[in-house]
Amino acid sequence: MTWASSGWHIPDEVVYRSKWQIALEQIERALANGVRFDWLTFDEGYGGKPGFLLALDRLGLHYVCQVPSNFMCWPTLPKYNSLQAPFAAKRVDNAVTWGKPFRAQQWQRVALARQTLTPQTWEVKAAQVHLQRDGRPADRTHWLIVARNIETGEVKYFVSNAPPKTVLKKLLRVAFLRWGVEHVFRLAKSEIGFSHFEGRSYKGLLRHMILCQLVMTFVAEQTTRFRGEKSGSDNGADRQGAQYDLRPMAATPLQVIKA
Repeated sequence: MTWASSGWHIPDEVVYRSKWQIALEQIERALANGVRFDWLTFDEGYGGKPGFLLALDRLGLHYVCQVPSNFMCWPTLPKYNSLQAPFAAKRVDNAVTWGKPFRAQQWQRVALARQTLTPQTWEVKAAQVHLQRDGRPADRTHWLIVARNIETGEVKYFVSNAPPKTVLKKLLRVAFLRWGVEHVFRLAKSEIGFSHFEGRSYKGLLRHMILCQLVMTFVAEQTTRFRGEKSGSDNGADRQGAQYDLRPMAATPLQVIKA
């Protein structure tokens, strides 16, 4: 029996691919199997890859993703095709500070109530911008959203290919729901044992990952079933963890958003 056939080594056909390329393959496989997505949301590790966003555009999938502060866009279309600074693409942190669509706006304040952590208050602005495609502005516009944490000063930037008339509260709801998904991964790693694998076999690693996913699915289904039998809440114990509820503060047009 050879090393490869025994399952100790990673097979030769498994070659290096970027995380966003692996994610895109998984999405395409899911679509081919009949899975349909209302929204996709992901962190800047994927949002900062223009090739990934372009591929999702081509697939017709709506997303709201976090992007790094140096992600490039045009807050307004340039008058000339020139590499000179006045006509070049801008970093999103500069675009939301100096771009005309953002300077003319007032901050909208929203309260972010979370199930497992203390509530937060954020200020947000949003506008349509042109992303950079091969050094030129994209044919269509995308949403650029900036969210600023009142207490900590943390700033997040989000990009979405949702239609221009999409209500801002929906985009925010999708953006912040990502932390609920990450909470599920934390549970899988800590409670289910997803991060406890200490074997040396590639095949064993795959079996461990599949088993943890099956256990997490079973627990989630049973939790939903028993929650439906409860007559009322149990101090939050019957709720989904680490999800968000965006509530408007005074003098803001945003409506209540329940994540």
